[in-house]
Amino acid sequence: MRAGLFEVSDEIEEPSLCRPYEPDRYRATQFLVPQKNRLGGRDDNQGDGHDEIAAKYVQSDATAIRDALSLEYHLQLEALHAGVGSLMALQVVMRAVIATGILCELGYGDIQNASYKDLEKIANNSFSSGAQGRFYFDGDAFRLFAKVLTTHDSQLEAAPVKVIDEVAKRLERYRGTA
Repeated sequence: MRAGLFEVSDEIEEPSLCRPYEPDRYRATQFLVPQKNRLGGRDDNQGDGHDEIAAKYVQSDATAIRDALSLEYHLQLEALHAGVGSLMALQVVMRAVIATGILCELGYGDIQNASYKDLEKIANNSFSSGAQGRFYFDGDAFRLFAKVLTTHDSQLEAAPVKVIDEVAKRLERYRGTA
């Protein structure tokens, strides 16, 4: 059923704990994006601000994703500093380091006094000296990684979503070949 510019569906159900998660079943974005007609334009062809509203929703989604990524990186770094970092924590933090380096190469910021080799050496030392679930960064390592993650936070705010998406795709290709 259609109501104005937005598609409305009566078929959306509440998620159930008894049923496996189906991402397409509970999409709320269908209510936020104006529907297009066959020629590619909006149905009403009026400049009434709906495109600006949709752009704000997309921007708020990008902000939420950026905040979630930042939170994950910083929480994993805190776990490493507390001495309860997992292998996943090392991987997540190093993934952020690589993404930071790529974004620096693309002109989004610069990391002072931190080289990839130094950061990789610290991560390798933590890995080789710890037991699973007990990886640790000392105070100096923590501060160095925190500086890199703070730079990455700034990059995520400054870089367009398209650039961040390309970096994520590069990281996935890199992970697939490693």
